[in-house]
Amino acid sequence: MRRSGMLVLLIAATVQAHELGPATMQDALANSLAQVGVRRSPQMRAFAAHFTTLANQAISKSPTAVTALGLAGIDSTLETSGPTYLTNPHTLGAGTVNLNVLGGTSELDGLDGASLDPTPEPGRLLLENRNAEPVAVAVEYHLALRQSAVGLAATYGLTDHLNVSLLLPLIATNLAINAHAGDMAGSVRLRRVGIGDLTARIKYRLPDLWGVRSAVSLDAQFPTGDPEDLQGTGDYWLAPMLAARMILLEGMADLTANVGIDFDLTDTIQTQAIYGIGTSVVLWPPWLVGTLEFLGRSQLDSVRTAKDTDVFYLTPTGIVSSPLFGFTFDRADYLDLAFGVRITLPPLAIILGGIYHLDDAGLHDTRIAPSAGIGATW
Repeated sequence: MRRSGMLVLLIAATVQAHELGPATMQDALANSLAQVGVRRSPQMRAFAAHFTTLANQAISKSPTAVTALGLAGIDSTLETSGPTYLTNPHTLGAGTVNLNVLGGTSELDGLDGASLDPTPEPGRLLLENRNAEPVAVAVEYHLALRQSAVGLAATYGLTDHLNVSLLLPLIATNLAINAHAGDMAGSVRLRRVGIGDLTARIKYRLPDLWGVRSAVSLDAQFPTGDPEDLQGTGDYWLAPMLAARMILLEGMADLTANVGIDFDLTDTIQTQAIYGIGTSVVLWPPWLVGTLEFLGRSQLDSVRTAKDTDVFYLTPTGIVSSPLFGFTFDRADYLDLAFGVRITLPPLAIILGGIYHLDDAGLHDTRIAPSAGIGATW
């Protein structure tokens, strides 16, 4: 979504009227402000780096993306019923193959009015004019980030109880930034298309216990996507997961639960817990199944310390220190609600659905993010 907010900070700046072409998202963030006279600073560089990290987290770890570990929809068409985004403890059987094509789109919004610190007001950005005299200029900043992704997921049954899977996404990212300061205006566009991070999964089904099906899985994510173009995190990840499922109402409904840890092997500060619970209900046997899933991710630590993005703000009562753009990188819990239908037309299964973000943590989709997929088993 496209929103605006008033930036109120004290930064020394020099006027740069020429166009600057961005090579990466970090460049785009800095260049958009440079066009309206705000020069690069250590705080701005730190903010751009942290914001890129957070955006990559939101894009590649959110269930709105096909690259999400443990919630990627790799298992979405293993059975007629069962979850779409949660890991399904079901295994295919020896020699059986399942193929899925998954797709989705999302618009991330983090620099909007609700996210900005409402104090101090009415602050003004101080710039240095050519005579080195400070002048107050209000800065308006607009950011829109859209990502669309399509991924191919393949699963093969090594044995009746052991599956292996691969998921490789193709990602298109569009970033638009506009900045205004006085009579100056800056605009930056960044469009990139490329492959995302490759995810591999191995899953072993455990013996049923008291009517509960369960399995343990291990997901590994490899940095095949370019993090500077928001196509991957740039890190290696490893995610063990426990999945359990109980059949209810004589096979007309079920309940699935997941719990696991997503370890960032490159930068441990980004490690997070992943969990979820959901149900699927047969609406029109055996052709139509409805699904409803609650999906959660909880960071175990802040992405980075906030102090390295602090700048001075000018207020009616004096100068105070506060994070750049009022945006912090604190620890967050991401809660999503996924819903949809699965239409079975043997041997194909078609998935249509949406995902709604339940809270305001970090960067998130500000509307229902549509998703769709098609798969078959042989």
